[in-house]
Amino acid sequence: AQDLSFINHVLLRKLRKPGTRIIAVGDPCQAIYGFRGADTSSMETLGKMFEMRELRLTTSFRCASSIVENARWRAPDMRWPDWAKPGLVLHPEAWTADDLPDGAAIICRNNAPLFRMALRLLRDGKYPELLGRDIVKSLLAQMKKLGKAKLTRDEALASLRGWTIASKQRQRDHNLVEDQAECMRLFIDATETLGDAMALAENVMNRSGRIYLMTGHRSKGLEYETVLFLDSKLCRTDRDQDANIKYVIETRAKDKLVYVSSDNFRSARDDE
Repeated sequence: AQDLSFINHVLLRKLRKPGTRIIAVGDPCQAIYGFRGADTSSMETLGKMFEMRELRLTTSFRCASSIVENARWRAPDMRWPDWAKPGLVLHPEAWTADDLPDGAAIICRNNAPLFRMALRLLRDGKYPELLGRDIVKSLLAQMKKLGKAKLTRDEALASLRGWTIASKQRQRDHNLVEDQAECMRLFIDATETLGDAMALAENVMNRSGRIYLMTGHRSKGLEYETVLFLDSKLCRTDRDQDANIKYVIETRAKDKLVYVSSDNFRSARDDE
């Protein structure tokens, strides 16, 4: 219910008949789809519109007790059952590909750090799988607009700079434009031509693996034994939607939550 839009609310009002009971289930701390038109205070709006009675469900049956306690900055009433495992919340000074067990998830606020990490894991012999492949398809469509496949790296980067300037003039969300541009820049920097960059992006998009990479938006509704929260500083907790994204990412972990950054990743190739 936290993701409904104003139009959804109006439809519910029109669909309701005398004697109809409406039951809305949701978590206001997981309201993260304001960018696509969701009412950021949807549950509060529904409560007032239909004079609803609130029944609070505060016990998490997914997360270990340490992860629940860690999330109380956003959901202070959140609790765990008596039988919950203690779990772990870690902040390592450095981390490597060897620290990633099969089935772990790396989750980030933005796409660019995830693509960068996918390339680094590939070089270290790990097999990352990117969830949310529609993002890469969108990037490929934009990369085709940069020019012909035979463009050199420098020519493609110059075209990308022009694309970034033009996109910022058309779109209000400059952060989104910067994230898209950084994603394309990663693939271009890693190859010799624009065509090679697009082939590399397709390779990352179509690859299946044992380590799952995704954004906070894409992770909603999923759960993993081990979650690595990549570059948590990208979440601006002074903004409600970003604070909710941070909370969503933290609560995808069932047993182990690890805060890591792109800067403290140590690749096996760093010494080469």
